[in-house]
Amino acid sequence: MNSYRISDFCHFVDVGNNTTAIYNALTLGILFLNNKTADYIKLSEGGIIDAEMGNLPDDLIDELSKRRMIFPLGERYDLDDYKRIRGLLKGTGVAILYLLLTDGCNLGCSYCYIENGLPKDYAFSQMSEDTAERALQLFIRSISPNVVEPKIVLYGGEPLLNMKTLFYVVKKVSELKESGMLPPKTDLIINTNATLVDDAFLDFVAKYQVQISVSLDGTKEMHDLMRKQKDGRGTYDKVIANCRLMAERKFDFGFSVTITRANIHELEQILCQIHHEFDIKAIGFNIALYPTEAIMGMSEMEYAQLTTEKLISCFKICRKIGIFEDRIMRKVTAFVQGYPYIYDCGAPGDQLVITPDGMAGVCQAYIGSKENFVPMDEIKDVTKHPLWSKWRFRSPLYQKQCVSCISLGICGGGCPYNAEMKTGSIWGIDKTFCLHSTETVKFLIKDLYDQTQGAD
Repeated sequence: MNSYRISDFCHFVDVGNNTTAIYNALTLGILFLNNKTADYIKLSEGGIIDAEMGNLPDDLIDELSKRRMIFPLGERYDLDDYKRIRGLLKGTGVAILYLLLTDGCNLGCSYCYIENGLPKDYAFSQMSEDTAERALQLFIRSISPNVVEPKIVLYGGEPLLNMKTLFYVVKKVSELKESGMLPPKTDLIINTNATLVDDAFLDFVAKYQVQISVSLDGTKEMHDLMRKQKDGRGTYDKVIANCRLMAERKFDFGFSVTITRANIHELEQILCQIHHEFDIKAIGFNIALYPTEAIMGMSEMEYAQLTTEKLISCFKICRKIGIFEDRIMRKVTAFVQGYPYIYDCGAPGDQLVITPDGMAGVCQAYIGSKENFVPMDEIKDVTKHPLWSKWRFRSPLYQKQCVSCISLGICGGGCPYNAEMKTGSIWGIDKTFCLHSTETVKFLIKDLYDQTQGAD
């Protein structure tokens, strides 16, 4: 048979040098062809190609077939692939536990999606040791059997405001790992603004395997513009002093940088300065959630475009000096391994979030309204609870408007909360993240060509 149908998931990207990449956005297969051959395939009427008429050699047909880009007429292997990959969303548990040790914070950061989402009469609280214990036991019962490196994140508000329960959880997690109730590779991460770090805190956590993630948004001027104390004073001096203290004591800590108008033009500078002073091995850049123009300093699409350009620029620097940059690497990993990235965050069915007062939910952004939260004691089996069952399918693989997108297999869908705030539904599209994903996959395709064929 000489006639074949082109997969609906195929996209064509001009990479220069008279070359076009054919890319399967679902299976992540990629093939570089000269423009003449690629145009014959791309412009074929009705998506049907005749190998003999197009003078396509057998080895090319074999390569196109192997990458699931074409299939014999009458067959729909691409739809079989789509059905199979969608089946990956039918998980059997969770992999991430967020313990909100307190919903209060000692700072008043301009872009905080937690505090800015709280009603004015909100009653702040702190998690008790008993609530933390029950949460850990629920997590143990809920961990997916194929997860060998689950994560427990101590979060807030500012978790160091509740040092008593923080110490309890750190010690308890160590005991649960030693007893075999938690996998030995369970990560324990403390997300902190670092203003409350002191010797007593460091003396305690030094005895345990704990990772510390510090929010730092750049230079003093950049950081203090957004990350302030309640009275408006900046926090940079305190944060950087405590980071130097942790560095002196050889702690495992890294940095999280939120991209705003204060630092968006200087991300490369921030990356290099942090690396120079702290010899970091990893960094995470955060795209601001539901940002106003006052936070972005520009329109949403301008922010999305510039953010993506800067993240790609930072990725190139990180690749050169050996730093793991989380934001782009999520997509790079899927692209390189050829394995679809089905979620960009843990909220769609993969995480368990516990509030200070013992409510369990899928996403900490809803703590103010308690939407998407239920009493923890009502949950018998997370895998069968309707809330997690609903959110588990919130992925581009189940969003009709995403099926024809070139970034289908590496996007992950971004933030459902962000999508709901902008469109009224978690099933809506977050345009900021959509642009970021599509521009990133085009960069990865062009970069692959430049790093391989293009280098010859």
